[in-house]
Amino acid sequence: MSRLAIVAAPVDRALHGLDGAFAWGEARSFGEDDVAELRAWGPDTVMSVGVLAPPGPWRTIGWDVPAARRVGGAGAWRNAPKPAADALAGMSTRLGTGVLVTGGRAAQRRSVLGKLHERGVEARGARRLDADALAQAAVVALVGEPGAPLPGEALAVLAAGRLLVAPRAEPSFGLLPGSDHLSYENEDELVWCADVAAMFPQAFDAVRAMAALAVEPHWASVVYARIALDAELEDAQSSSAMRGAAR
Repeated sequence: MSRLAIVAAPVDRALHGLDGAFAWGEARSFGEDDVAELRAWGPDTVMSVGVLAPPGPWRTIGWDVPAARRVGGAGAWRNAPKPAADALAGMSTRLGTGVLVTGGRAAQRRSVLGKLHERGVEARGARRLDADALAQAAVVALVGEPGAPLPGEALAVLAAGRLLVAPRAEPSFGLLPGSDHLSYENEDELVWCADVAAMFPQAFDAVRAMAALAVEPHWASVVYARIALDAELEDAQSSSAMRGAAR
């Protein structure tokens, strides 16, 4: 049975971490300073999410960590949004209220919030998404650049059962605008989508239902296990090639 550790800051552990026993092995989440605990547990693979994991005898793979090892080519999983923590599934039974505007530059958030408030929409802003802010919202608008890859927090929003408003993404990693989330090309379209979603939440029940299906391949228990297996196969192929060259 494989042991997989996820090393991340507290915000990322809540949104993208993983703890528990699964068919493929066991997973535990650690902070970047939990060096003694990590060594005592003795993982086979460490997923380093947003921070550099401490060195050790384990295989280390970085997600959103430029200095760490990555598996796959430039167009592979390393461009994908971070997976959704399995624990977020429980949040979908209790929706919050209003719109959370998060990500992007402070000036962009202020502009979006100003336009939403002018329309009478209950809206609040946050520099970055965290689990507490996610729990309090019904709609999450991610400020980003249309045409760029899907924002890193997008899957966590879907996993929590919140309606997602995100920039048009390329690639979208399987998400379909208008089907499982709302997308925009510019700020005014972002404001319109968030306004309508907040005003008529029941009209988007089908979108939330599709989002629940769309997020299934992106749960942390699925994604991290697949990446760890890819790394094991890559290491095995490398070792085999080295043994062949030595003969």
